[in-house]
Amino acid sequence: MNKEEIKKKVLKYLNSFSNSDTQALYSLLDRDVVFKNIVNNETATETKGIENFINIFKESDSLFESKKKTMITIAVEENLAAVEIFFDGILASDLSESAKKGDSVRIEEFTEFEFSDKGFITSVTDYSS
Repeated sequence: MNKEEIKKKVLKYLNSFSNSDTQALYSLLDRDVVFKNIVNNETATETKGIENFINIFKESDSLFESKKKTMITIAVEENLAAVEIFFDGILASDLSESAKKGDSVRIEEFTEFEFSDKGFITSVTDYSS
């Protein structure tokens, strides 16, 4: 895959995430995809397999009335993409005393994507603080 193809797949992933489109995610992900969510340099979530990935996606999706991931920058090298992302969301319910239903959330993330030779995403690692 060339850099432009990888960039298009990353944008499709971000749009699929933003639109809660699980079918589009299925079309992008390798069946053995590895997902890691690292917060403050500690692994918060780690899973393997497309069904586990989709289950985690659905769980996190239910926390927000609306959400959007916007790509800020992307760097592509061979089958790897490093992407700076803004995540914006509106909470669907109270999560804590300081995070209430209707509150806006903005998180700056750094996400690494790895692709197979066939163009499927084999690994997604999200970093945030």
